[in-house]
Amino acid sequence: LDFTKLVMPRKAQKKDESSEEEEFQDVESEESEPEPSDDSDEDFESTKKKRKSPKAPKKPVKKSPKASKKSSKKKKDSSEDESDAEEEESSEEEHSYVNDLSEDQRDELRSMTVKQMADRLKANSQVSTGTKAVVQERLADCILHGGFPRCTSCGIGRLKRSDKGDDYFCPGGFDDDKAVRCKWRGKNITREAWEVESGKLI
Repeated sequence: LDFTKLVMPRKAQKKDESSEEEEFQDVESEESEPEPSDDSDEDFESTKKKRKSPKAPKKPVKKSPKASKKSSKKKKDSSEDESDAEEEESSEEEHSYVNDLSEDQRDELRSMTVKQMADRLKANSQVSTGTKAVVQERLADCILHGGFPRCTSCGIGRLKRSDKGDDYFCPGGFDDDKAVRCKWRGKNITREAWEVESGKLI
């Protein structure tokens, strides 16, 4: 017997069986591959939407109440400083000649009526009209510095102090019931001597 003839077909048969088994395994592996799930598609779509979604607008930053309180305090402090400065300026502008008199003269002046003060001004040929405060201040000024002379420009009006107090001007006057205007203004004038009533300080 020839054993080669008997062995060869068996080997070929084994090869055929092994090839069939490999093909069968390939088919099973193909069938066992998982299909893409719907969840992965949903996740992909959601990520797309997140990327495309517009950014929310930034909210305006609110100032803290502490900062507003500090600014209000600064404003109050500045307004108080301004008011104090205004009071100082007004006090400087509202200089009182009554306070420059001696204590005895102040007491006598404050005890006088408006008519008595006006009579003293008339006795020295000074303007005597005005409120009590105006007449009192004018009389104190005349006692300290002398009477106001007549204007050398028009010869009619009595000179007056300006509001600032550092110069004089002529208000004009009347000449035979005719108003005379004068624009004279100056600083250096000679005040008239003040005549005091006998037995009094004013």
